Amino acid sequence: MNRAIQQGKGSMPIPEVSASRISLAELQRAVWFADPAAWLTLPRLLRRVIRQHCHSVIGLGLSVPHRKSYVLAREPLLEIVDAAELGCADQDALPEQVILLERPSQEELAAAPADVLYQEKPFELPLEHEVIVTGRIDQINRMPGGEVEIVDYKTGRPRDQKKAAADLQLGVYALAAQDVLDLAPGRLVFYNLGTNEAVGTTRDKKTLAAVKEKIAEVADQIRAGEFSPKPGFSCGYCDFKPLCPAHEQLINIQPAERPA
Repeated sequence: MNRAIQQGKGSMPIPEVSASRISLAELQRAVWFADPAAWLTLPRLLRRVIRQHCHSVIGLGLSVPHRKSYVLAREPLLEIVDAAELGCADQDALPEQVILLERPSQEELAAAPADVLYQEKPFELPLEHEVIVTGRIDQINRMPGGEVEIVDYKTGRPRDQKKAAADLQLGVYALAAQDVLDLAPGRLVFYNLGTNEAVGTTRDKKTLAAVKEKIAEVADQIRAGEFSPKPGFSCGYCDFKPLCPAHEQLINIQPAERPA
């Protein structure tokens, strides 16, 4: 993930944004920070893109319903809208694949501001069996009563309550906040930038103990060289697909011949 958002000739650092109230400008900068290919788009503009582009895919037997986000290659996108309509002064600055997110209204942004304690907070979490988990927490907010709220910004398909409750990454963040930063994690949040919605959950002591057990299990598998593939939608975007046993029929890797 880029730590500064390239926009035009300059760069801008991630602002201290709140998970519950941010301006449109702050939200756009947070979106770029999470994914430089993502752009907040007026609802009418997003509907136009989806409507016109759908005409080209309907003939392939595909149906794309209206939604609050859409991914489209740069060239087809520029045939439908002008770069300036997206707020981009130079169309060459657009990435090859553009993520369009519906811009929220001011009413949707209106809420009490959060008290930001950390942003992009790195951590090293030591566990049993010489395991060290490293990572970076997007944002930590102070909460009343001395607890903290951990925020993980997400682009793409919105995460729901079920995913937040089962997510291992949020559990790791809670452990890091508790054991490394000496904080009390009272709330864990997926902040869906595409819908401007926060999905909250919690972790109790029993759940955090299970997180430690899962990390230990994964660490043992890594040491043993056991990496069972789980084919799915994400395979299309994985850099290691050519080397994955689940797709080994797609490529034949032979050892290099030794010179005579």
